[in-house]
Amino acid sequence: MTITKEFLALMWRARLFETSDLRLTTGELIHVHSMGLPRNEGVRGAEIQNVSYRKATQEVRHYGSVKFNVKSSDWYDEKTVNQPDFSNVILHVVSECDTVVSRNGVAIDTLIISVDPALEDKRHSLALECTSIFAQIDTAYQENILSRQGADRIKRKSQELIEIYNSVHQNWERTTMIAFIRSLGMGKDKKPYEELALKIPFHILKTMENDTTAVEALIFGQAEFLRNDDTNDPYFLEVMDTYKQIKKTYKLDQRPIEWSTARGIKNSLSRIWKTAEPKARIRPNSMTSPQLVRAAAILSHETSLFNRIVQERDYLKLRELFAAPLSKYWQTHSGFGIPTKSGEKKISELRIDLFMINFVAPMLNAYGMVTKNDEIRDWAIEVLQLTPYENNAYTKMWAKKGFTSTSAFYSQGVIQFETMLCKTSACDNCPIGAHILADFYKKIVAYRTKQEEL
Repeated sequence: MTITKEFLALMWRARLFETSDLRLTTGELIHVHSMGLPRNEGVRGAEIQNVSYRKATQEVRHYGSVKFNVKSSDWYDEKTVNQPDFSNVILHVVSECDTVVSRNGVAIDTLIISVDPALEDKRHSLALECTSIFAQIDTAYQENILSRQGADRIKRKSQELIEIYNSVHQNWERTTMIAFIRSLGMGKDKKPYEELALKIPFHILKTMENDTTAVEALIFGQAEFLRNDDTNDPYFLEVMDTYKQIKKTYKLDQRPIEWSTARGIKNSLSRIWKTAEPKARIRPNSMTSPQLVRAAAILSHETSLFNRIVQERDYLKLRELFAAPLSKYWQTHSGFGIPTKSGEKKISELRIDLFMINFVAPMLNAYGMVTKNDEIRDWAIEVLQLTPYENNAYTKMWAKKGFTSTSAFYSQGVIQFETMLCKTSACDNCPIGAHILADFYKKIVAYRTKQEEL
């Protein structure tokens, strides 16, 4: 693992280097009064802001930001030296100085910090031990770290929804419908569901409230799931005829959807319950069309999800939105012309949990971000905190290491860790890594101090 500028920034933030004798490349001794703070997310410029130091030969203090690079010439390669966002850089911290960077003919103070060999060895082993050590640290610190990661995750999801909002002429109702249908898929499976949602005109859907057959016809038809002419099932024929009438009345988007990306599920509604591809990585009760049956039931009962979600402050009532009963036909069928045992088919609590996590909370937060409404953003976080901790591959792995929790806000933090830090080997940006290295460096310093005293 090579030295990175992110690791140098981590060393600076956590003071993982000798600070008692800091000398610039000119040989001048400096005294750092404030190590500064990381720049706010989304803000351009140097990594650390609000730093102050004084040169030993001067009385005046220097105030500004710190820029990090492995080699000092890297900053020139980035072509940001003369950009306004970097105009307040007063100190250039590097691992190797091959040139002193200048701005407008004035050299910028350059400081070389060296990585302790023992610390570098510890850094190499971080990925093998971080989750185990995380389970052992103070609970308050655990929650603080996971809260930041959970907040980052919901913000990332919300930003995706804001992009959709801007693409549909800033229409919140349509954005909410798209976000809801999109949330039926997980990960890469979101794409075909989003394509479907974009093919469903919200102004048409809104006229179909409480007309489940019409909503199913619109959704199934636009999903291209009404292609089977082999069945004489009366309800299938009714849905097909309804869709033909909708198509005749409205000019519908007929672009094809690439459902093959949704884990290999075939395109025919009637076949989906019979012949999912053998290697499909999906449970039978999570296949594409059963999901759309549920979506149709929910949307026919509540076409304007946006108003209900934004206005409701009762968590249990929010959950009730997704408990809409299936139509009478789907209570007794698993597919068109495929009868099953009669009985009420309820959506599982786990599926509602996923709606709260992947749809409601990000939608609320997106609305709060755009309208600058902190109360709604706080409510979005509270929705996650009230939703049970998730049980998935990531949380199971952390459980084996000794960590578990009760809130989806924290399980979202775990997923953010694994997908954005661990999976990409971004140990230098990891707060757990920083905690481990800071603790280890204290031991190094204590050991060497003791050796010197002997």
